[in-house]
Amino acid sequence: MGEDAHLIRVRDLMGMTSGIADYDDFFMEHFTFKFAGDDAGPFLYLKSAARQGLTCRPRSKAVYSGANYVLLGFLLVEVHQMWSWQDLDQLRAIPNNLMHSGRYSHTSFSRLGRCIQYSGFAHQYAWKSWEFENNTQTFEDLAYTSCLNGWTMGNLASSAVDLATFFFDLFSLPKEKGGFLSHKSLTEMTTFKRLNDTWCEGPGGPGSCSYGMGILTNQLGQDFWVLQDKSADESAVKVLGHPGEDWGSGCSPCGFNPKYGFGICMAYTSVIGMNCSADFQLNFGAVQEATCLAYDAVLGLFGAPRLNCTNPTIAHPPQVVNCTWSRQDNNHSAFLLETNLADTETAVII
Repeated sequence: MGEDAHLIRVRDLMGMTSGIADYDDFFMEHFTFKFAGDDAGPFLYLKSAARQGLTCRPRSKAVYSGANYVLLGFLLVEVHQMWSWQDLDQLRAIPNNLMHSGRYSHTSFSRLGRCIQYSGFAHQYAWKSWEFENNTQTFEDLAYTSCLNGWTMGNLASSAVDLATFFFDLFSLPKEKGGFLSHKSLTEMTTFKRLNDTWCEGPGGPGSCSYGMGILTNQLGQDFWVLQDKSADESAVKVLGHPGEDWGSGCSPCGFNPKYGFGICMAYTSVIGMNCSADFQLNFGAVQEATCLAYDAVLGLFGAPRLNCTNPTIAHPPQVVNCTWSRQDNNHSAFLLETNLADTETAVII
């Protein structure tokens, strides 16, 4: 990682102030598709990040890196004196009383092997933007690729209900009453600093999101929204939590609304729309529009400020595209007939 790596502390990993670069997402995505029957273990992600060295001196600024979560996973393996990283039971992070209550019955952490082997996992479709040839767009069914997904960085599989429940429990149920964290720890987690990543768009444009410790705020589509009434209280629509997105699925908004006291999460099985019967360009804003409309409907129930979910007008001529859906089955591509609309699921916990 570089000569300053010895300065990195656990809090730096949790707060994204380690300076560690993120892994090469483009390479890892291609690796996963090309070797669909193999698993890219956590060391491969760390090596990808380490090749770039530190982006800055530890604690000098906040830069997001999934490799931080991988290192935190290895830390837990060491603390619990486990033989292998594969022995880590990530469900142990849920307090026993909450786990046994059935509140997280649709939450699991996938390990080695293809996603198709796990019962209850939704099919997810990766938009292969680089495979646009002869006016044809391909979507890859990730059910037939490795489900390890970066290990502690991204192998969580859950329902919208369970995720909304998690953030509701995290913010409303203190550790003293059987919850996840004490008030002191939660306060530290929600002490934010600016995240210096241009991919994260916030109130000040690219690179203006904020990060605490595992909690993100001021992100477009999470808790930064355009309001219909520009004089309304913007803090009323904020959602403290953590959105997530991989190559074929995501969840956002996902977190807890402190103003009205509810947890919410919307999950989707494609990062863009997959409606190929109309102007294909409409798909690029489909997830943002759908999640905005769903969250706006929830806010309306509480009498909260309403969101402006109007997408920008597309200036270019309509783009008519043929679409195919493929999967890697025994290393041979087979085309599927699947729905051309991304499935979504929304849950609100009050």
